[in-house]
Amino acid sequence: MLAVEWLALIPILIFSGQAYNYAVTKTGEGKQTTCKALGIACATVGIVILVYRSAPLSFAGLFLIMMGLRLIEHSLNHIDKKIFVNKCEEEL
Repeated sequence: MLAVEWLALIPILIFSGQAYNYAVTKTGEGKQTTCKALGIACATVGIVILVYRSAPLSFAGLFLIMMGLRLIEHSLNHIDKKIFVNKCEEEL
């Protein structure tokens, strides 16, 4: 049973890592919408995985929840801000 859990977890974690990298490297408004949607999806999948209560699944669930919260933070980072750090350095 443990080997089946690992075989199911490895593709999920690899896919979530690739999706995280894709969402974080986008720019502008697309970054906000993509990070918010992917963050909610990762956190939800992580919470669902925690229901099964085995050691590998628990660690994967916590990892996905933390990644989802980090993506949500990326999406909320620059809402309603007019001046960004890159523009401030150019103006000085």
